[in-house]
Parts: sequence; structure tokens; C-alpha cells
Amino acid sequence: MKTGVAMVILSAALCITGSALFAGKPSKDDQQSRNVMGMSLLKAFDRGAQIYLVTEGEREPFPESSSRNLLRGIVTMRVDSTLRGPAVESVRLPYCYVYTGSLHPVWQNLVWTKPGTLHTCVVIPQGWDPGVVYAEETQAVAAFVWSHRTPEAAAVRAAQMRKLIAIYDGEKDVDSIRRIEEAVADADPVVCGFALQYAVLNARHLSPDVVMGMLTREVQNPRHGQNSAILVELAGAAELRLLYVSEKEGSKNTSLRCLAVLTQCPNEKVREASLNAIGSVIHRYSASSKVADLGSLSSAEEEALRKTLETNAVHPLSDEMGKWLDRPKTP
Repeated sequence: MKTGVAMVILSAALCITGSALFAGKPSKDDQQSRNVMGMSLLKAFDRGAQIYLVTEGEREPFPESSSRNLLRGIVTMRVDSTLRGPAVESVRLPYCYVYTGSLHPVWQNLVWTKPGTLHTCVVIPQGWDPGVVYAEETQAVAAFVWSHRTPEAAAVRAAQMRKLIAIYDGEKDVDSIRRIEEAVADADPVVCGFALQYAVLNARHLSPDVVMGMLTREVQNPRHGQNSAILVELAGAAELRLLYVSEKEGSKNTSLRCLAVLTQCPNEKVREASLNAIGSVIHRYSASSKVADLGSLSSAEEEALRKTLETNAVHPLSDEMGKWLDRPKTP
């Protein structure tokens, strides 16, 4: 009798733990903020990312929601190693991929994988993926899945994820600047991009001037002359933070200064993206009569932005940005 009672209690505890670890489908109000389609790695961490090295197991297809090219179902992944989050034996994730046309970005590699394939999964509890079909047993959804042909390739990805975890979860102490600077200088664009976004958007324990100095040095780094993706993505993230996230002025001000610094990049695509972003932000704040809430730039940043606007006078928002720069400054 006592054994039976103990087993019931253990089963109940496991159920509670499971629901806490992998709560199911988000409410409609939460779906937009937890939408994994297009989610950045930094946002995935903000949403409680759980990261696992796994081995692919059985797939359970949903024939009624699939077609000749579109395949949906649930795949069981056996957890080999937990990099971040609670330790579990396996995760059951809804999947969706297509054979032709535009691939579902999260699950595209399932076209060629099979049971026994190694994967790295970034899992979002209560995540929302509009492409998958949710079932009662859906535990979470994947924001990122990387499939590996060899254990060596899996080890490389795991090392990359550990660097991101160290940035995000590391102690917010005097070593933070050194740790983030090393990550920004990393040759891996994923690590560099994550570190830059973290520094600008999340690292409130660092002074804005330290962050801007770090960014200013990186903007002039020759590697961005050939590859604009890292800084273009940073400009987009800073713009979204300014437009849609309610924060204290100081936090928003760092994002504004980030866009101004990015307009000084030698890469034309980065300059264009950052000018478009800062122009959109100024326009939106001016239209809503909340421009005073936007924050301000340093004198050097204002002067640099003026010079950039002079060489980009055809930009549709140049006049509006110029008026904002010339606005009366409050003491």
C-alpha cells in the first residue's frame, strides 16, 4: 500500500515538473511575443530557451494536416546532453517541413535526417510556431534546430552554444566587459552577433559609454566590409526595441545611440539599414508627440549623424531627422 501511494505521489510530481518545464500552447495574447518564426537567438534566451544535444527518434506524422510536399507531426528527441535548462530524458516537438519551395526555417534539415541523427535544439516552453500542428502532448516548440552529420560537428555547435550561455547567464561582475568584448571579437558570426545584441539590448550592468565604445570599434572592423548581416540584424533589433518595447528612457537611449553609431559603418548596407531604422523611429515618435521620450545622442554622435545625412540627402526622412537634430535641447 505504501509503495502504491509513493508511486502515485512520484507520478504526480513528474507530471507537475513536466508541465512546469514544457508548458503547452501559449494563449492568444502571448503568441506574438513567443512566435519562434524569425525569433533571434537573443530573444529565444529572453523567452527561457532550453538547449539540448539530442538524437532523433521516432516521427509520428499527422496525415490529415500533411500533403504531398508539406509534412507535419511530432518527433521524439532523446536528450544526450543538457546545455541550458532542466535535465530531461527526451523532448517531443511538433515539426513542419516542405520538400519544395520555401522551406520552414526551423525544421528544414528534417528533409534529409533520420532516426539516429544528432541535433542541437533550442526549445521554447510555451513557444508559438504557426506552421506546426499542436497536439495534447505538445511540450514545447523549437526555435532553432541544427542537424549534424558527425559527432564532431555536434561538438562544434555545442561549444558555440556554451559561449552564448556564458554571455547571457554569466555573472554580472567586473569580468563582464572582458567576457563580452571577447565574444564580440569572436570569429564566429553567431557569437559576435549575439554578444553585440546582448550588449546593446540587455547588458544594463554595463555603462552605455562602454557599450558604445565597444560598438564603435566593431563598426569599423574590416570584417563587416564584406558581411553586413551581423550589423544589419543589430540595427533591426535596436529599432524594434525602440518602437515596441516599453522601457525606461536609459535603456531606450542605448538603442538610439546604437543606431546612430551604426550609421557610421563603411558598409553601405549597414548605413542604409541604420538610417532607415533611426528615421523610422524618429518619425514614429514625432507623429505620436512623444519625441521627448526618445532620448538623446552625445554631441559627437549628433555631429557624425549630421555628416551622414549630408551625404544621404535623398533619404526620404532626411529632413525629419535633421529637424530632430536641430530641436531645442532641454537643459
